[in-house]
Amino acid sequence: MTTSGSTGTPFTVNQDLNKKARNHADTLYFGELAGYQLGNRLYYLKIWAKQKMASPWMYKLQNIVPVDVIDLDERSIHKLVQEMESGNDRVSILGYVSALEHFIRYADKHSISRINSNIVSVITMSEGLSAETKQRLEALFGCPVVSRYSNLENGIIAQQERNSDLFLVNTASYYVEVFHSERDELVSDGSMGRIVVTDLFNYAMPMIRYDTGDFGVLTQKDGRTFLQAVEGRKLDLLYDTNGNLVSSYIMYKNMWQYTEIEQYQLIQTGLKSYEFRINCPDGFQREHQLVDEFRTYLGSDADFQVVYVDEIPLLDSGKRRKTVNLYYK
Repeated sequence: MTTSGSTGTPFTVNQDLNKKARNHADTLYFGELAGYQLGNRLYYLKIWAKQKMASPWMYKLQNIVPVDVIDLDERSIHKLVQEMESGNDRVSILGYVSALEHFIRYADKHSISRINSNIVSVITMSEGLSAETKQRLEALFGCPVVSRYSNLENGIIAQQERNSDLFLVNTASYYVEVFHSERDELVSDGSMGRIVVTDLFNYAMPMIRYDTGDFGVLTQKDGRTFLQAVEGRKLDLLYDTNGNLVSSYIMYKNMWQYTEIEQYQLIQTGLKSYEFRINCPDGFQREHQLVDEFRTYLGSDADFQVVYVDEIPLLDSGKRRKTVNLYYK
């Protein structure tokens, strides 16, 4: 398994056959927790590298519809919606949050409140899922939406339960710990820190206390282990003007109301300096409202520069970073 290297150097991990089988079992188990059943028609939205894809007959046999996020535009979404609504299969969706947000914008543009299809499960991956986006996707697809926390190096580390914001940790396959952001020492449950994973099954390349590069909060409930929150990598975390870490979920919790914005990215360039990149083809008349709102999160003395762009580029992985930190505390 090789990571995309979109935020660093590509990293290759060897996995033995037992580990591969374990990952398949984890995928089925956590898929079922989200409402997916083997045989459902699965729309899989991610970046698809042609040289790494299986034969078309294999996806047909597995009832999987590969959807490349690179080619995701209004026309392709319209085609997907028509296809979902015309079939009788139980439908499941697995994809990037940024890809599924295209469906929300499409629905808003065409005044669609609900996709009339037998959609039974939606799992988001690779990017943070805000409560507002989750709520809107649930209304649009008519079923619970859960966020999955996983990586290519290991597999599924945790996943939200239906109707819950907590991530159930995959303790059967991994031992998960949370370390201090700057020092190699454990933090207490309920404290934010680096997510560190020990893979219990990869004998080809043992990964002991592997730093995922992500941040999160560990908690215990009813004898089970959960991640209370999963944040992005350090390069994606922002600080307010007093040097305090600010949750990425707070940062874009109200962005849904700016329906005229197609894409955005918030970049911290200095201690109190921020750059807002906005892709808004039809013009944006609420710049002052947006800046004032984000000053309430980052500080009244925050210096904002708004830059209008034609596109927020995708990473090599097909994901799109919503926050970027070019300044380190």
